[in-house]
Amino acid sequence: MSPIAKSTRSFGDIAEYWSREIYPRASWDEILRELESAWWLGELRGSSGPTRLQRLRNMFTSMRHRDDLGIVFIVGDCAGPQSVELPDGSLIVDLRHQIRVPSGNTESWDEAACRDAFHALAKTCSKESYPELTVGFTLTELSYEEFSTWCTKGGFFIPTFWKPGDQTHRHHAGAASSAGSDNEAAHLGSGAPQKETKAWRAKPSERLTASEIAVVKAMNEIWPDGRLDHKAKARNERIRSHLKIAKQEPVSPRTIQRALKKIHLR
Repeated sequence: MSPIAKSTRSFGDIAEYWSREIYPRASWDEILRELESAWWLGELRGSSGPTRLQRLRNMFTSMRHRDDLGIVFIVGDCAGPQSVELPDGSLIVDLRHQIRVPSGNTESWDEAACRDAFHALAKTCSKESYPELTVGFTLTELSYEEFSTWCTKGGFFIPTFWKPGDQTHRHHAGAASSAGSDNEAAHLGSGAPQKETKAWRAKPSERLTASEIAVVKAMNEIWPDGRLDHKAKARNERIRSHLKIAKQEPVSPRTIQRALKKIHLR
């Protein structure tokens, strides 16, 4: 099958084509969930549809009092749903994802104040928790540049199903120019042509968890040249500190070790 040449593709299309290519195999639902999670975390923004702040405001306004969803909104410092003890001693526990928002006035919200809500929503998926919004997510458009950059930072191999025309042109132009680059460099004093930047990515046979993806992303940002600290303790501390500064969920040394076994420099 020839690569898709369009400059933008929707979440739904990306999930459809990527599910046929990724290994180990992942379903359309699993890939859409990964894209939604990255969108809520701000790793992907898209070129269409509402922003994550706008969508959160709309969700709160329309879903705040509903009890048929997989999420429940908690306002300010209010306590979340409490367990209910039955006469026989058993408990009824509310297992819905708790989405804490700063106040009941959505106009006063901003991105920083809603950080906890975004992180909580990143652990959900629309099909399970608020299915009426799934169509909106599937229609969210991504540019090839944004998608490929996210893949690189997350340790994914860049899929082959998508190759916009301008990217193909750049590839051929780069190949053609490199053929005579040695003589041109000597004449112009511009040095050798740039090499493709390497990054830590998952091996073809491996699939990273969300925590492992965060580890790989941190590694690529801390060590852009791929040269890791050889001492495990120092390396782990730098990764954990980087995630803390970025306000990401903490990871254990064991998670870092698992991630290291699943990736290589490419």
